[in-house]
Amino acid sequence: FWQEDENMVEVYAEPYAKRHYAGRASAAYCFPHCAGIAFIIVSFVIAFSTGQLWIKSHTFLHQPEVHFTYEMLLVLETSTPGGERVWSNLEDVNNLFYDKLMSVSVQASEEDSNHDGKVDIIDIKVQSMGVSPVHSVKLLLGFDYKVESTASLDMRTMGYVQHSSPLPGSMLHVDGDLRLHQREGLSEGLREDTSSSSMGSPFAALLRDSPSVGGVGTGGLATLGLEGVFNLYLFRNHTTTYDYRHPVWKSGSGDSFEVQARVRIPSHEEVLYRPNRLTMAKFGWIQ
Repeated sequence: FWQEDENMVEVYAEPYAKRHYAGRASAAYCFPHCAGIAFIIVSFVIAFSTGQLWIKSHTFLHQPEVHFTYEMLLVLETSTPGGERVWSNLEDVNNLFYDKLMSVSVQASEEDSNHDGKVDIIDIKVQSMGVSPVHSVKLLLGFDYKVESTASLDMRTMGYVQHSSPLPGSMLHVDGDLRLHQREGLSEGLREDTSSSSMGSPFAALLRDSPSVGGVGTGGLATLGLEGVFNLYLFRNHTTTYDYRHPVWKSGSGDSFEVQARVRIPSHEEVLYRPNRLTMAKFGWIQ
């Protein structure tokens, strides 16, 4: 038995190793290769069976750029059938309802509360004169809506306010979010632009000569029906909804009526898009 002397120093060291040899057709040689291949196949089968291998749609969070266009249609209904009063900034609509027009003033302001260069809140105040008593309000508001990110979208869209009460009112206050709704996703790397066409306006049904879209009539506007606007609007792939949940109705019997609408722009709107082939391959490789 050898014991190291404390006066001795190490001058050379050599590791001790064991090597085992086997033929290429042996189980010992084939096992690690087969295990690696099996691991890849099992991972592929699991990813494919769960439907996450090739991602055909995906989402991203984005704050859209929204501006009020002052396109409006206001309908106030009284207690008398046929006594509705109408106002719009569209000349053709005013010509159609010239005998029901009312005097209206509109004020709007845009606020960038976090100073990031994008509008966060739009305050709109609409005041009408000479209408009483008011029991129901219908208001269409037009907006420019843009998304500039993984996929791009540029459209003219709208929000809808509606409220009625058995008591005559002097004011309606609403506060809510302008939310995006999509039937189909945007295409990654491409820009979808519908704002420049005449059909891009959410008020296009008011200006159409043809009273039918997709076989469904849209001529109800002559009797103050809004089904024509919504029918054409909901044929779109991308729309917005003004989501307000707590309307405040102030009763009163004066000859003026005011609508106050605060429109909030979500800072993290979820946008659906279709990845291109390169992105699909990247997600597949990650899986």
